[in-house]
Amino acid sequence: MDENARMGKSEIVPVAPDPIPAFAGGMPSDLREQMTKAVKAWKLRTPSPHTRRAYESDLDQFLAHAGIEAGAWEQLAQVRPEDVAKWRDALTPTNRPTAPSAAS
Repeated sequence: MDENARMGKSEIVPVAPDPIPAFAGGMPSDLREQMTKAVKAWKLRTPSPHTRRAYESDLDQFLAHAGIEAGAWEQLAQVRPEDVAKWRDALTPTNRPTAPSAAS
């Protein structure tokens, strides 16, 4: 009997994360192209060029924090909710992205 079993402790076995729901059927072969289109469409949802630049800056900050090369949009498919939470928690009030002003 090992030490953990003798002490009534169970062994923690790491489990590979399930794919995010959008890719549960498998990753598309043209993922980079699709993710690039999705990011561009997301940024274009606002008419303000200032807000689009702020979105891009925020996304670049997140990618860097997650260890993802800038523009490697297909890597976003590997991001888990806990990765986003870690990024959020790493932000201090002085370096958190701020909402654009009403003049944007």
